[in-house]
Amino acid sequence: MLERLPFGKEELVLRQLLLGEAYPLQIVKRGVVGRGTVYVTLVRLEGKGWVTSRQEDPQPGNIGLPKRFYKLTEAGQKALEPLDLAREHIRSYSPPGAS
Repeated sequence: MLERLPFGKEELVLRQLLLGEAYPLQIVKRGVVGRGTVYVTLVRLEGKGWVTSRQEDPQPGNIGLPKRFYKLTEAGQKALEPLDLAREHIRSYSPPGAS
């Protein structure tokens, strides 16, 4: 149950990018955040330096804009470390006097 607790939309998106480079609608299809949320969150994460992005090369015959792919940076991975430590602490916590 603890694994599913949302500690913020930024964390949810960062954890999806641990799986590898993705474009926003791939993240939406995984069901972790909504369509409007994913774009705003990715822009915010890129501003923090936690993700980078690249635009795919236009394909002949494709209609619409090329996809923008996002990738987790080392700083983004490090941003998740305190959350992982907190979860581990919560999992292993035993109140005083508990057996």
